[in-house]
Amino acid sequence: MMDGMITDMIGQGSVSTNSVAHGRKTEGQPASSRDLVALEKACKDFESMFLYTLLKTMRQSLPKTDGIGRNRDMYTSLGDLELARSIAHGRGIGLGEMLFDQLRTRME
Repeated sequence: MMDGMITDMIGQGSVSTNSVAHGRKTEGQPASSRDLVALEKACKDFESMFLYTLLKTMRQSLPKTDGIGRNRDMYTSLGDLELARSIAHGRGIGLGEMLFDQLRTRME
């Protein structure tokens, strides 16, 4: 249940539903700046989701030493989500940028 909530939170502000945002460009029409902004946001959101999954998996590998339980798991998941968003929407690890560069060339 927590993963579904996290995925919904990451996906807020979704990409537009026009054909370019879905990877299908109409012949002869260049990608608009709005399409490129939407693509860049989608790439950063993808990087954020990747980082969140990485952080969550790393945290699961740690031994559980206290008995705080479900509340601790919820707060650490939300903390991991915010950390992943901050990293991805800041300088990032380069994944979103590489993805954007690859997809942008296909749109042009």
